[in-house]
Amino acid sequence: GDMNDALGKKAPIARELLTAIRKSFERMEDPRRRSGSIALADALMSAVAMFALKFPSLLKFDEQRNEDVIRANLTQLYGVKHAPCDSQMRELLDAVDADPLIGAFEEVHHYLQREGVLKDYRFLGGYLVSIDGTEPFESAKIHCANCCQRTLKNGEVRYYHQGLTAALVHPQQRTELPHFLAGRGREPAAERHGHVEGLAGLHVVVD
Repeated sequence: GDMNDALGKKAPIARELLTAIRKSFERMEDPRRRSGSIALADALMSAVAMFALKFPSLLKFDEQRNEDVIRANLTQLYGVKHAPCDSQMRELLDAVDADPLIGAFEEVHHYLQREGVLKDYRFLGGYLVSIDGTEPFESAKIHCANCCQRTLKNGEVRYYHQGLTAALVHPQQRTELPHFLAGRGREPAAERHGHVEGLAGLHVVVD
């Protein structure tokens, strides 16, 4: 995958990195009043695995999560004892506050720094950070308490989620290194759009 490409021969599986990410998830507070049969860390690591193993959809992950090879990868690499089905994962992750997830991105950053990967991303005396906005969800019917809202000219209300993403990039490196994802909750439309759209497509050099 992309992370393996970035690490190269130094850590083809990045087992230590995945362990560090899991530990950061285990430190997060479980938003449920009662912990169910699926641990929060298992649900979060299953989501990481779904993207890392390039499943095209949550449904495909659900269909294949108990196959022998996938089951072995989830257990041995991601430390997942019980992988949630698609409805369980949606329910669990919908209740998770995005801010504590920054800890996992920090673990990735520190790991790459220790492994010497970040030195290949030095640019003009610092690091080149690409910032962009994303809108992964929109619906006229489905919504939650954290949805943003927009009203169309015909009066129809659309619900959506919006996020701000950042990644370390370099002109000579083909792999981007995700740095953080900031979710946008409900707030005045002018302020919200000013924050996200004003930063979309921005590239900055940081120390």
